[in-house]
Amino acid sequence: GLPTLDPTQQMANPQETRLLAEAKVQGYRKLVAALQSIKPEQQDGVRLVQLSLTALPHEDDLHSHAERLTRAAAAALIRIGTSDAFSALREVAETQTEPTILQEALEGILKGQPPEKARRFAMEELASVAQAPDSSPDKVSILVRALSADEDPPELRTVRKILRRARNQKVREACIMNLATWIAGPAEVREDVLETLQSHLRDKNPIVRATAARGLGASGDVRYVRVLASVLEDPDKAVQQQAAEAICTLLGWKRSEPRSADELDAWLEDVK
Repeated sequence: GLPTLDPTQQMANPQETRLLAEAKVQGYRKLVAALQSIKPEQQDGVRLVQLSLTALPHEDDLHSHAERLTRAAAAALIRIGTSDAFSALREVAETQTEPTILQEALEGILKGQPPEKARRFAMEELASVAQAPDSSPDKVSILVRALSADEDPPELRTVRKILRRARNQKVREACIMNLATWIAGPAEVREDVLETLQSHLRDKNPIVRATAARGLGASGDVRYVRVLASVLEDPDKAVQQQAAEAICTLLGWKRSEPRSADELDAWLEDVK
């Protein structure tokens, strides 16, 4: 039969446990240093990064060290900058739940590639999660913020679809901010965007309401003065101020920035 161990032999030796933990930490530090030394266009750089990410166990008590390793890996792939490196960086982003690392990886992909390629990447990723945007709120908000108004508006339809389906506030804020950039877009989409902004003046999220008001103010369309006037009674003071500024912009009124709460109240009364 199988040999049996004396109970005392099965107990972890405190000194050995400590030495093993220290060795793991040192291993992480050495890997981070190695990744930081990888040069742009290094021939075997991508393979070294991928090996580094799987070289040590990702244990709970080593979480902070694993995060530093992953950030160093992402930074190395961004420096390398080849198509293989961006493919590997995309894999890092897909498996990442830490918001800071996810943002660094996605921004590395978006900024490190030609604009059209970066836009295509963002659109592909957003299309894959558009049905359930709340499942990846950090990823969606980062990608939506990276989009800009374009003469060809398929991304506009995607953003509006995400806005309709999302309940996550970070995602909704990113979407309404993106839509506001379309104010100066093609005439065929401008009216739809303005209607969408107007419909969100009563949104539950004050940032969404304020952004919608600011977008309408930037439209130059005085038809929205009356609509914005109703927002001057918004329960959120910041939304009231944004609506007042939008009205002043549309009417061409000059204004100075209120320097205190009392000045703001007086200014809002003047606008009303």
